[in-house]
Amino acid sequence: MKNFIKKAVALIIVLSMTLASVTAFAAEAGAPEYLSLRDVVEGIGGTAEWDSESALIVITLGELTLTFSMSSDIFYLNGEVFEQPLSSSIINNNDRAYISVADAVFLFGAQVLAEEGEFGTTIATTGAVAAQIMEIFSIPGMTVAIVDAETGFTWVGGFGYADTSTGRPVDGDTLFQIASTSKPMTAVAVMQLAERGLLDIDAPITNFIPEFSQLISPLHDGDYSEITARMLLSNTSGITVDRLHGWASIGGHYPGAVNDMLAYLAESYMAIPADTAFIYANAGWTLLGILVARVAGHDDYFEGFAAHANENIFAPLGMNRTSFIQTEDMLPYLAMFYNLEGVQDPIHFTNVLGAGSVVSSANEMATFMHMILNRGTLNGVQILSEATVNQMLQQHDFDFSVAPMAYGLGFMHSTGADGFQSVGHGGTLIHHHTFMEFNLESGIGVFVSVNSATGLAAAAIAGNAILQTAIVEKTGDLPLLPSVADADATPIEKTQEELAAFEGVFSTPQEMWHITAAEGYLTLHVLGTEVTLEVVPLSDGSFDLQGQRLWFVEYDGELLVVLGEAKALTLGARLDISNSMANETFEEWMGTYYLYLPEGLASAVLRHRFFVNELGMAVVQNYHRHGLSPISALTYYEGSWFMSIFPINFELDEDGVASYQWFGSRFVRVAE
Repeated sequence: MKNFIKKAVALIIVLSMTLASVTAFAAEAGAPEYLSLRDVVEGIGGTAEWDSESALIVITLGELTLTFSMSSDIFYLNGEVFEQPLSSSIINNNDRAYISVADAVFLFGAQVLAEEGEFGTTIATTGAVAAQIMEIFSIPGMTVAIVDAETGFTWVGGFGYADTSTGRPVDGDTLFQIASTSKPMTAVAVMQLAERGLLDIDAPITNFIPEFSQLISPLHDGDYSEITARMLLSNTSGITVDRLHGWASIGGHYPGAVNDMLAYLAESYMAIPADTAFIYANAGWTLLGILVARVAGHDDYFEGFAAHANENIFAPLGMNRTSFIQTEDMLPYLAMFYNLEGVQDPIHFTNVLGAGSVVSSANEMATFMHMILNRGTLNGVQILSEATVNQMLQQHDFDFSVAPMAYGLGFMHSTGADGFQSVGHGGTLIHHHTFMEFNLESGIGVFVSVNSATGLAAAAIAGNAILQTAIVEKTGDLPLLPSVADADATPIEKTQEELAAFEGVFSTPQEMWHITAAEGYLTLHVLGTEVTLEVVPLSDGSFDLQGQRLWFVEYDGELLVVLGEAKALTLGARLDISNSMANETFEEWMGTYYLYLPEGLASAVLRHRFFVNELGMAVVQNYHRHGLSPISALTYYEGSWFMSIFPINFELDEDGVASYQWFGSRFVRVAE
């Protein structure tokens, strides 16, 4: 039972993150934090040529010749291997070569990008990054804010269009829905009440909301009365993960997404026992908003929580157009909504408040970042004490699980494949995607938001590139976790028996990998695709996966796959698939089930497809309106199928139509 729950926890993290945060996906996708190599070189008077016979890129700058090959960090200067490799390999996208911003500055000098003034290189880099990201991801508009709390510096910029039909540009006052980047603001509201002595974050929330309850899953014991605000703030409460019904709407807000949440939770299963694992839970953050409204004395949770945040956070900071509720007067400033085809969709409203409903601008998010980096005080206005903000920013030491992110109280701690660490929060909805990231040591913060369903990973990738550039410009160095990889590692032979220890099916944020032993190396097959890659063992204990370092790490009896030279980015864990093999009870329910929502409501989730994969496993593919379609394994336990930790109760109506309930909404099978 313990292993099954641990496996299910891994799967539910994947599912919930697709609704909430792009951090892990962006780190895995990794690649497009780049500039066009040709544009950079020609911009400083050089030439770039493609040598098709040798598959090399040849750069000429006066008397200097630099030679690069794709997917390699080694390059040649005047025919000799340069002693310092690139930080990232040259990559190809749509037959164009791209180089990372850091490498462009390293190779060609700050004059490639620099402007005069404070953070001149970073500002120029931001323009270059925005142009590349918007091109690659087909994004109409992007907004950016950069702050340095130590000097009071603020820079805000807009790129592209808030509305392509009218030509309205994005600027610093353009409003974006910032999605889960709202969670730090919810955390601020909670901690304000704690500072005032009105709320004990370590007391059961039933002390404040006696009618709160959750059903106990058939998979485990549990007790909802043990859940505290601290657990909700750190995503360790065990609460059910989400509710699809009412997440988003068209034509106006749907307050029932908040006001009916307690009734929904009372009819829903806890994911796991409280305080036993990290699970990113949007429902827990909506519950925190209800808690704030209740403690502050509001009967209507939806209006009450938003009013409380406006009065106690946004108004004191002068964030006069920022709110958890999207009001009529905001609409002229709002960035419009573009789907995967680049077509403008109707204006959407986000209704889950504490989990991700804030509407704000780059100018006002710069204010919020300054307040956090100044540890709770800005321009003489104290929102929180320094001690409280430090507690919120501190990474919690969870000794019971490995998650794709670490967490404080409302703030993520992220580690990239390059070993770069930051604190902040990302967020994704159907169309708007956002990233807020801090480097606490240098006092720098960056905010990025985009307005297209195609840009799921774009804000995180752009924000990370801008933040790293700003740190280097200010300090002269980029703090990275030390590499544990041997730069001189070479391929080695391993026996079939040695390689067999790494075989199995592994879950990652986007897909499942089937790893098998071959003659001296491993093969990695992405299940459900035709992609099969070689994974070559190296002399330092790592494996080479198309130029990336891959590691297999034992943790608490589980085998994890970890990426990067710093051995720090956990991608997923090996699954026990014995209870995931399809049987007769699954085959009758196979097919595609579409989400049914009442008129006026909307969701990022489109449909689920249940099928048997090439290994004979029962799996589900979860299709989203922003283009993701992750595949995960189902589990059969005591006569029921489980998607992650929650049972799927398939049923047939009198007309023979199959359906089931999932996160509070009904999915109905449609004949294909």
